[in-house]
This record gives sequence, structure tokens and C-alpha cells, in this order.
Amino acid sequence: MAHMGRRPSWHRGACLVQVILVPTQATCTGDFWEAALALAQEGLVRLSSMESSWSHYSVNWLPFADQVLQNPHQSIQECPEGSVATLAHSLLAMDQVDQQTTRQSIKMMHHALEVPTAVEESGWRDYGLMTASSLLHFMYLKWVNIPQDNDRPKVTEDLSLDLEMLRPHHEFLFRNFVGDFVTKGVYELSITENSVYFSEAFAFVSFCHLYQVDFIAESGVYKGVSTEIWSLFAKEVAAIDLAISVEAESRLRPRRNVKLYAGDGQALLPALLSERPERHAAVFVDGPKGELAIHLALSLCERPEVLREKLQGPGRTDGF
Repeated sequence: MAHMGRRPSWHRGACLVQVILVPTQATCTGDFWEAALALAQEGLVRLSSMESSWSHYSVNWLPFADQVLQNPHQSIQECPEGSVATLAHSLLAMDQVDQQTTRQSIKMMHHALEVPTAVEESGWRDYGLMTASSLLHFMYLKWVNIPQDNDRPKVTEDLSLDLEMLRPHHEFLFRNFVGDFVTKGVYELSITENSVYFSEAFAFVSFCHLYQVDFIAESGVYKGVSTEIWSLFAKEVAAIDLAISVEAESRLRPRRNVKLYAGDGQALLPALLSERPERHAAVFVDGPKGELAIHLALSLCERPEVLREKLQGPGRTDGF
């Protein structure tokens, strides 16, 4: 197995690691595996202290993964735990470069571990959780938190007629609500990173206005910016997050019409909507993300009050 003549330097952005390759034969020893283990050790420190992200950490593993993939069977024979860890840590970055290589790497790991065998004690044992964490991060970003704007199906039919039909409705809604949106004080609020865009907030609360919503339930709070915006327009706001941040609690404390709930929105949202079904309710799903958000929204649409609203349109007496 080739090894590195010097330890790679850590980089937060693109990988700039340069390697010097020299042949060697050993079991989880030699400069190559020592350098890889040092990267895992340093990664644990930097990730724990939030000095770097998982994506940047993964980039630094690409040169190591390239060497393992050049002779995967030999690599696994020499150091099975190190080989699996190397590929696992590189998956996030590898998938950005070549998805076919990612699939081949996963296939190789699957077959290599199909019949696990006892291996010699090595320093890699101390970083097993790091390997599992890399795999979980890759699976989460690949199959759970999926960006929904990258896989839109190609539209073949002409939608211009539908858009023209909707235009007067949108113009009427804008003219009749944009003044309220501004005068309520939205632009006076302090905004944090990753908060809702004003355009998104306007689209949501304008339809709340159209349907006379008096109760907004939100899943995913973060620092509470969107929750505070909803509090300006709804009589009651219920905001749910797995863990309510100190920033959100501090920000929303003066908002008497806001109640914060720590828990899973997928479980709490249906319960909150069932408490008083006579309310005109709207739901803003900002967590979970991706596919889980879509499934949550679809499950809420199956609720009887949502279905009745979809049939009745504006001016109903039940929630939606």
C-alpha cells in the first residue's frame, strides 16, 4: 500500500493536500495509515469545537480515498477499519465529484463487510463513532434532506394559460396586503443568518390573510425570526423545535401570543391542530427538511379539516 511521506495539512475549503507516495507493506502501519489516523484525530478535535464542517472534513479525505480505491482489496487486507473509515469520511466530497465512484465505493464496502472477520487491535478502534457519523451525515444529506429544486421534472405541456389565470389573483392579493405587511413592522425586526426571506414570509402571511387565519403552527424555529414575523399577523402562534435555542427564547419572550414547544413537529403538529379544530389554522414547515418535510406536509393534508378546506375554499368555518 502506498503511504504519505508527510502529514497532510488541514484545510477548511477546497482540498489542497499534496501527497508523496512510496510503496510499503504493513497492517495498519506505515506513513499512509498513520497520516490517515492523524487526520481522523485532528478531525475529531476540529469538528467537536466547530472549527470546521463535515463537508470540509470530507474534502481532506479525497486523496486517501483515491489511494484506497486504486487497490481496494489490498487496502482492506492491510487495514480493514482504516479503509472503511477512509471511504466513509470521503463520501460527502466524493459524491460532489463523481456519483458513480460513490456508488462503487459503497458497493465495495458492502461486499467487504458482508462477512466481517476479526481484525488486529489498532488505533482506528477509537474512531469508530467518527466513521459511523460520516456515514450518517452522507445518508442524511443524500436521501433525507434532499434539495427539492434540483430534481424538478421536465414540463412538457404549456402552462402559460394557468399562469395568466392566476396573475389577477396574485396582483389583487399583493395590492391588498403589501401595505399591512410593511406597517406591521416586519422590516424593523432584526434578521439572523438562515432566516426566512421577506418574500417567503410575505407569500405565507398573505395567504393567511386571504383565508382569515388566526392560528399559525410552525415546525422548525431556529433563532425565532419567522416565528416573530407570524406573531405580528396571527392571534396565536405555536412554534415547535427539537431543541429551543436560547436566542429564540430570548427573542420571543416579549411576544405574548407565542408558545414554544420542545419536541418533534411530526408528532406535535397533529395534536396542536386537534386541540381546537374550529380555529382557522395554517402550518409553516421549516423543519424537518427535504423529503421528511414533504411527507409531513402530505400527512397534514390528509387531516379531515384540511380536506374540507381544500373543497370549500375561502370563507370556511373549519381549519386548514
